[in-house]
Amino acid sequence: MINLLPTRVKEVRRFGRLNLFIIKQLVGIVFISILAIAVMLSGLQLTKADQEFLEDSLAIKTIAYEDVQPFEQQANALRSSVGNVKKLFEREVRFSKLLVDIASSIPVGAQLTDLSLTGSSTEPLQIAAETTTQELAGVLRKNLVDSGIFETADIGSVTLLEGSDGLADRYSVSITASLTGSAAKKSKAAAAAAATAEALIQQQEEAATQ
Repeated sequence: MINLLPTRVKEVRRFGRLNLFIIKQLVGIVFISILAIAVMLSGLQLTKADQEFLEDSLAIKTIAYEDVQPFEQQANALRSSVGNVKKLFEREVRFSKLLVDIASSIPVGAQLTDLSLTGSSTEPLQIAAETTTQELAGVLRKNLVDSGIFETADIGSVTLLEGSDGLADRYSVSITASLTGSAAKKSKAAAAAAATAEALIQQQEEAATQ
């Protein structure tokens, strides 16, 4: 079919179709933009709601923690006290065993009167005893070393205690004894201290040369 419409009419129709296409495209872009903005606003609203929920939960947990915090402090203090009691109990048990071991080394005619324990296994113990004769002081010293409890035992003094009211004379004996292994522990501690001092000096020398 031959289109006999004038050229101007044809151009008007063509531009009209183009305008209609452009309007449809613009409407589609506006619709998609509105939809995207709606989705974004919805996401922001959900994020804000989640943030408010988390903040409320955190505030509730903080309040709950503040309520139980005094009990936590009491529990920590109790745990510390239990630890201290345990240490004291263990030390008491070790000290009691030490007393039993020393008592088994006391010869007949000697009596333990005092024992000074400094609290450190490397420090010497001061042992005081009373004996019926001077010779028993040497026997006591030998028994302490032979027991294996002490690696050294030295007599500090032997003092005569004159008897009164018909009682026989006795001798006060003072002995300084070191537990077995104390010398090795001291040497190890001294070596560690010397190594630390040497490392410190080396660091200072390296810092001075830089």
